Amino acid sequence: MMRNDERRGLSAANSKARAGVVLLALAILAGCPLAAFAEASSAYCTVDDSGGRHIWVSSVFTPPPSASADDLATDFHTYVGTLGGAGMKQCVVADRATVDATRARVAEIMGKRVFGIRVYTWHDVPWTPDASRYAAASPVPRGASTQYVYCRMVDVETRTMVTSAVIPVQMPGRQDMAHFSTLERWQKAFGAQAAAAYRVNESPNCIASDTAAEATKDLEDYRKAFRFSRVKNIEMPWVPDAADASAPPAARQTAAAAAPTASSSAKGAKAADDDVEAEFWRRISGSRQAADFDDYLASFPQGRHAPIARLEARRLRGESGGTGASAAASTNAATVPDAIASRIAKDPFFQLPASGGGSVERSGSHKTGSLAVNLTLRAQREPASNLCRVHTTSSAGGVETRYDGTTWAGLLALDGTMRSQSQMGPHEFRSQVTSIDALEGQPFPLVEGHTFGYTASLRTTDGGAINISTATAYRCVVGRTGPASAVVPGRSGDATELQCTLTLKDSPTKPLQQTVHWFSDAGCFVQDPSR
Repeated sequence: MMRNDERRGLSAANSKARAGVVLLALAILAGCPLAAFAEASSAYCTVDDSGGRHIWVSSVFTPPPSASADDLATDFHTYVGTLGGAGMKQCVVADRATVDATRARVAEIMGKRVFGIRVYTWHDVPWTPDASRYAAASPVPRGASTQYVYCRMVDVETRTMVTSAVIPVQMPGRQDMAHFSTLERWQKAFGAQAAAAYRVNESPNCIASDTAAEATKDLEDYRKAFRFSRVKNIEMPWVPDAADASAPPAARQTAAAAAPTASSSAKGAKAADDDVEAEFWRRISGSRQAADFDDYLASFPQGRHAPIARLEARRLRGESGGTGASAAASTNAATVPDAIASRIAKDPFFQLPASGGGSVERSGSHKTGSLAVNLTLRAQREPASNLCRVHTTSSAGGVETRYDGTTWAGLLALDGTMRSQSQMGPHEFRSQVTSIDALEGQPFPLVEGHTFGYTASLRTTDGGAINISTATAYRCVVGRTGPASAVVPGRSGDATELQCTLTLKDSPTKPLQQTVHWFSDAGCFVQDPSR
């Protein structure tokens, strides 16, 4: 079995990468504590080759107002391609102090050695955005473009991995929610075809990249990660349905021609897998101790070998276990702590007027610094309570996030499940309030000019290495009340505007301003998605 210090060292880089996805997902959702995205005074970009343990890092620069973080990441990835590199791209956009601190911290992590082997090779790249980016006065809307898509799935019971080739296809831009709904349809179609052809029964995932180099590298790294797992790899002939997103006429021919190339490229990959996670897996994959697989799952709860690790842990314990889906549902089920639920039910501060029993939905988009954010929100009051169920779908910076949870009045998140989809793959997190303190004023009745506030602490975890705790102070001012139809056409009842300032405790980031409306017939607050 591996020593604890070895496990910590091998999981460090992976944990940081997953934490980045959590933070971006939190930033996109209402209740965002990361106001640094609104500053956009500085930025740097990276290309992370997790399979070859290389990372290319740009200089720090002032982001041009005409480009989104995703645009800049694509530009940088294209430049790194001229240096022979490829991998997962991203740009960090924040105030200068945060950017400098983040870049230095990443350099420290990537420069460590584990078992005498450097975790990553760091490449400083003297790159800044092209002058044409700065010459443009405003962002250019990104419409449909050619994306490079592949789909994948692994069945833990049959030890079968099914992937497609990398396929060029015309898709809506990532700022358009149709981009993500298209991927969802393709995932279902790919999964249905794989189930019929190979009797595999797991959730598929389709990944879209801006360049062929990104997609090919990600597919090769994914296949390599299962090299030591006794998992059979099947490349299934498959192309997206043109009815879902108009594919270029040559897309199907290109995909068919690409299939043998991708297959031979994967077969020709070097046998040594240098990925930090893969090194961990290599050392424990033949173990007869269930604890070793438990350790892997603790360090990489959503790692590439997690399905096999769960299966092996159950087998070594002699357990039949439940299905992966039911286990995941049990792990991620969130409930409001009893003490907080009781307080919200009884404390006069949290009492709400009666509702008309309806639900309210709002959709829109806005810019947070250089980040374009699309939001769809729906809220509905739970019967005979002060709680509202909230469903949020958002997309920004190449990350799609879905949140389903329980809130006080639609304003204060109490518990929920957050699922994000990015180029790193799917991630699922549970968030739960741990305390509510510093109550000020009285929210209801809503009277123009009145103020109220509170401080809430929230813990977000994926059940493994990710465990983020934040404390945010909310200060709200009640605005005018008018007909709800002026806010949402056709809406009955009244709507009262609320301006809230969210301040993240013990953080240098500036406060975030948030506009919400109280809808009298629904009995819930709902964020204004356009602001």
